[in-house]
Amino acid sequence: GAGNSSRLHKKLVRDEKVAVFAAGFNWKMKDPGLFLLLAGYMPFVPAEAVEKLLIEEVDKLAAEGPTEAELDKAKNMLTAQHTFELTSLWQMGIGLGQAEVVEGDYHRFSTSMAAYDKVTIDDVKRVAGKYLTKERLTLAVLTPAAAGDKVEKAAATEIEESKGETATWPTAERYLNLKGTEAAPVNLPPITRKTLANGLRLLVVERREQPVVYFDLKVPGGNLIEPKGKAGAAALLAEMLTHGTKTRSADQIAQEVEGLGGSIQGYSDTDYLALSGQFLARDFQNGLQLFADAALNPTFPEDEMGKAKQPLVAAVRMTKDDPNAMAKENLSYAVYGYDNPKGRPASEATLTSVTTDDLKALYKLAFAPKGSLLTVVGDVDGAKTAQALEAAFSSWSGGGAAPALPADPQPLKGAKVRLIDKPDLTQSSI
Repeated sequence: GAGNSSRLHKKLVRDEKVAVFAAGFNWKMKDPGLFLLLAGYMPFVPAEAVEKLLIEEVDKLAAEGPTEAELDKAKNMLTAQHTFELTSLWQMGIGLGQAEVVEGDYHRFSTSMAAYDKVTIDDVKRVAGKYLTKERLTLAVLTPAAAGDKVEKAAATEIEESKGETATWPTAERYLNLKGTEAAPVNLPPITRKTLANGLRLLVVERREQPVVYFDLKVPGGNLIEPKGKAGAAALLAEMLTHGTKTRSADQIAQEVEGLGGSIQGYSDTDYLALSGQFLARDFQNGLQLFADAALNPTFPEDEMGKAKQPLVAAVRMTKDDPNAMAKENLSYAVYGYDNPKGRPASEATLTSVTTDDLKALYKLAFAPKGSLLTVVGDVDGAKTAQALEAAFSSWSGGGAAPALPADPQPLKGAKVRLIDKPDLTQSSI
């Protein structure tokens, strides 16, 4: 039920194009748990259409069961997820606590993988047929207001306790005589650094505690090199890196990556474009091949643009209902102005205007080995990993002069107040 190669994502997001995301997961509880199917859809899509498709996929699973390949992929994803959890004390704490409280034995955190491995196709059919039925179904639909709809403002509420005196305490005194602690020595793991002939810098960090490996490629540029009227192009470019290459379609990329229990994700920031990935260490070579393919050979296919834009447009719409996000956007505009990319947040209009030619031009401008940094961290050998990275990325060329960055904004003169009236909200953000 999870991932871009799942039945739900392929059916609702890619094939029918009625949702921006779709997934299913099992919510364990001490009392009888819940199996949840989730889908986020645009306001112009009927909720009934989304519900119908979700139920059809559940009925099909109960009747036919998963394929052998789907079952193997699910087991690989669960194994990888558990292994990645072991790299974080926070996630281990949550996992151990849940196993003890919900399942009655913290050892289940470690033994559950063996239980997953025993699950068969018939087991999945039996459980789906018994529990995922219409008689047991509860449906919840949250439909936000469409553009132009008038929304009645909710009446302001007052908490009884707020009428009393405000609690006070000697805050300053609590921190006057704190004793400092001695800094513990930092023991860095082995680090291998290398710069390839094409200018790409490599950084390999050996962390052997768990059999995992992480990739991260950062390329200078990001939002700062977006043309006027194309705000959001950098985020769209990053998203499209995994939507098709010269040798793989978007579906093939998702199937191969998730079949290994791994992930590859593009993202952008103000100053850079990036591609990250994580895999089990045993799959390092296959993961590297997929990662390098996405970074070096994207084709930005026209038929994938709409699918990639949908979640970004949905995120822009959600921003309009988030007073904190709106306050930050308008602060950036007030400080930097429209002439600086930092003052030009993405909108539905700018995202819609971005074309495949825009992305290809931006990729050609920004994606160059010189100035870029590729970091690999995990259960790897530094020297051997650097050799593998050089073999995968030494042919990368392109790019000349670094992308031109905007001039620094002029200092503000005097105080300014920018008020955004949102009568449908009951709170304000400053």
